[in-house]
Amino acid sequence: MTDYTAQELFEILNDSDECDWIEAKGISDSSRSIMETVCSFSNEPGLGGGYILMNISAEDAESLPVQYKVDPIPDPDKIQSNIATQCASMFNIPVRPKISIEKINGLTAFKIWIDELPPILYRLIDAINSDLPKGFLLPEDDLQATSTGLPVRVLREAIINALMHRSYREHRPTQIIRYDNRIEIINPGFSLKPAEKLGLPGSQTRNPFIAAVFHDTNLAETKGSGIRTIQKLMTEAHLAPPTFESSRENNEFISRLLLHHFLEAKDLEWLKLFEKFDLTDNQKKALIFVREVGAIDNASYRQITDCDITKASVDLRRLKWFEFLISKGKGKATYYIPGKSIGKLSTDLSAPPLEISTPPLEISASPLEIINRISALNKREHNISKIEAIIIDLCRIKPCKATDIARYFHKDEPYFKRKYLSKMIAEKKLKYLYPEMLNHPEQAYLTNKND
Repeated sequence: MTDYTAQELFEILNDSDECDWIEAKGISDSSRSIMETVCSFSNEPGLGGGYILMNISAEDAESLPVQYKVDPIPDPDKIQSNIATQCASMFNIPVRPKISIEKINGLTAFKIWIDELPPILYRLIDAINSDLPKGFLLPEDDLQATSTGLPVRVLREAIINALMHRSYREHRPTQIIRYDNRIEIINPGFSLKPAEKLGLPGSQTRNPFIAAVFHDTNLAETKGSGIRTIQKLMTEAHLAPPTFESSRENNEFISRLLLHHFLEAKDLEWLKLFEKFDLTDNQKKALIFVREVGAIDNASYRQITDCDITKASVDLRRLKWFEFLISKGKGKATYYIPGKSIGKLSTDLSAPPLEISTPPLEISASPLEIINRISALNKREHNISKIEAIIIDLCRIKPCKATDIARYFHKDEPYFKRKYLSKMIAEKKLKYLYPEMLNHPEQAYLTNKND
């Protein structure tokens, strides 16, 4: 778009009034009105952006054609700072206005240029994809190589799924976190679909108008097919299956896309130990999962094998019958840990799960200081920062389970998790010992290195 001076824009206003790329705002106009125009200019596809002339008002709103005048500015620095701050903080994506102070007919006025934001979805996918490891495979006697790594379409489906189904009532962003071995997409808003039905046809849409836009523009395919498509594509790429976690307590949904190949050479070598038991491929996947993560439940089994709840129960019971797994818990809370038969068959290729126990703190220098700090708290302590600081120091010594942390403070575990631990996880002050399986029987909390 042409770069106009404030004087030229003022003359256009008086000649032809406001249009789709110029708006006049008076000093008395509300911040909301100004930010609505900023949002409109930055998000209108193909417009290229637009100009806002500040401290400009109509001389007589009833007369036609409308003639504009320049009003005096009481505090230019404050107005300029407020506009820049609101543009940076009021939207999910910060808007960077170009603000200049110029003269119109000898009087001071603000000229604000708002750029059109680039297409967010594709920019986001490209940014993530460019950071991922890439390679290619050229089979013997073959002339055409195939690419390896996380398929771009998996990224596309996962991000579209997040944008379509997130809760926009939550004033926090969708987070995409890149780890060494996985990508996590943390979305505000738990899944409206029950966990046992994730990946099955059908959808429960939180944002029907947003979903309609994605479907009408062919960015999204059949309703309810997003998770199933991700599972299928990752299986075809010989990658470890994705896992999904929906939490009503934290009001969030987490998608995990693992970047390493599943059943690699060392895994296949280890599985040869189980050949005589005539296990299915799905049961073999479960053994690898248990070996790496330390436990598995029905939901995790369904996600890595793409089967229904009944088939998952049958397969897990068979592994339990062979004593490869031991069941813990009851009903929906049932989970499985490695059994003694796996221990008998283990070789140096196996990776036994890390056992975590948290006995009462021993009286030594650092733990003693923490115990004294807990004892010094008021019975109804209201200083949240003080309690969080103690939890951070406690989990810095070693991983601690929620039951033990709550016990140190003489509090009920569900209350303590809701009041402190879940919040500290969301704020990245703590992290899970087993992020791949939040319901892990040995789940514990560690202090983040950055804290």
